[in-house]
Amino acid sequence: MYVMLIDSNPVVRLAVSALLKDSLQAEISEVPAAEPALQEATQKGADIAVLELHLHTSNDGLELCRRLKSQHTSMAVLIYTADNSARSVISALGAGADSYVHKTVDCHDLIIAIRGTLSGQRVLALGEGAVDSAKAECPWQCDVGLTRREQEILALLLRRYSNEEIARELYLARQTVKNHVHRVLSKLGVTSRRQLLT
Repeated sequence: MYVMLIDSNPVVRLAVSALLKDSLQAEISEVPAAEPALQEATQKGADIAVLELHLHTSNDGLELCRRLKSQHTSMAVLIYTADNSARSVISALGAGADSYVHKTVDCHDLIIAIRGTLSGQRVLALGEGAVDSAKAECPWQCDVGLTRREQEILALLLRRYSNEEIARELYLARQTVKNHVHRVLSKLGVTSRRQLLT
């Protein structure tokens, strides 16, 4: 297994690299920025890129994710970041990320997430706490097939709202919310709310 670890923080690269070498017996390439990552991907390829969402600027990880997924279609991309806002999660999925893991997960769960992603599963491990303090307005675009209403539903799901709370927030019937939730989970490739949030 060949893993490309892309993070501008050298301490994170050192720690995660040691973990992956020990737990996965993987060959690791540590890369600090987008351009070297693209060069590395072209020269050597990788089974999976473990990518920080914010490298040197706020969205350079998103653009790198798009480019990796368009230029190297067989490579999986797992976003590994301290940002678990609804906007960032949806934007990363829209950029083609296969999985999204918050940096508060423990080492064991990160390994499980990488293995799951490599086997074709979508892993969303968003850590503790609310993921977005704003109302469920989604002025950004999402390219994973979610309608605007479904993006609003997902933003509230990521904030751990119940169906009843979503219905009140968006002035919808509970059955309508249930239908939307089912479609959102299906489009994201997860089977339950628990799988979405753990």
